[in-house]
Amino acid sequence: MVSAGIGAVATVLLIAYGTESGTWVDEHHVSNAPSVLGLMILTALAIVLFVGGLIVGLIGTTRAGRV
Repeated sequence: MVSAGIGAVATVLLIAYGTESGTWVDEHHVSNAPSVLGLMILTALAIVLFVGGLIVGLIGTTRAGRV
């Protein structure tokens, strides 16, 4: 569940940062804006960390009770 929490916090922070940088680019009309590909990859990894941690946390506690 700790991994899920870290993934959730990282996802929220990366989305907030991406939104803020997108707003800045729109306001300043920058034509050579930096690529967002790296930010998208990091956000995808954070989502995978969240989902994986959540699945392992929930299934792990369920199977531990059955043993």
